[in-house]
Amino acid sequence: MRYIKDGKARNMALLIFGIVFLFLFSACGVKNQSIQNSDDWKDEVLYADECGFDGLRCCDDSEQPCKFGQNCCVNPGNKKENYCAESCDFGKENTFCRNENPVCDIDLTCENSRCLPCGGEDQFCCQTQDFCKNSLICFNNKCVSCGQAGYPCCDSGLACLKQDNRGNTRTECGNGICRACGYGGTEACESEPFCNSGTLNSNGVCYQCGGLNQPCCDEKSCNTEEGLACELGFCGKKN
Repeated sequence: MRYIKDGKARNMALLIFGIVFLFLFSACGVKNQSIQNSDDWKDEVLYADECGFDGLRCCDDSEQPCKFGQNCCVNPGNKKENYCAESCDFGKENTFCRNENPVCDIDLTCENSRCLPCGGEDQFCCQTQDFCKNSLICFNNKCVSCGQAGYPCCDSGLACLKQDNRGNTRTECGNGICRACGYGGTEACESEPFCNSGTLNSNGVCYQCGGLNQPCCDEKSCNTEEGLACELGFCGKKN
């Protein structure tokens, strides 16, 4: 009889524990849902802040697409694009391009439906005859200086600004473009020295040489000041 009573007590305790556990779990679930709802509310506010203000897209609200009485300016070339501004006078800097000529004011060019500064260093080329200021060259629709690596060679003076360098950043003109060559990790130059001092020409590429764990330079030489010697084509510490 005592065993039966103990069993009943144990079962009753388990039942009570289960009820308490379910209650706590449900409460946590409600709390987590409340937190989630709170985060959703914050996201909705953040999303609402992404429209209607100066320079931002117009809100979908037909009665008040812009805050503070600003106007909703619509791109003449694409009715789906818009922004809020005090004035919708197009053709000025950072505004939509006009639908008629001139599409932008002077010193501006139309790029991606916006009027942007043009003609200066690293700016877009002006649309009038690919014009660039201060002797800059229009290259890939950007105004750049000649002679720099990756840019057109100059027509007068040095074709490339660093073509006479015999260290890092050496350049040479090839097919009208200045390219890096002659130093570690670049292609060999077409004129001598094909690779600068301290580099090794291997299959048309210049590699750093003579240093610790680097390939030996010409005539199996290594940096003796560091106590290196050439063994099996690489420089290592002398034994």
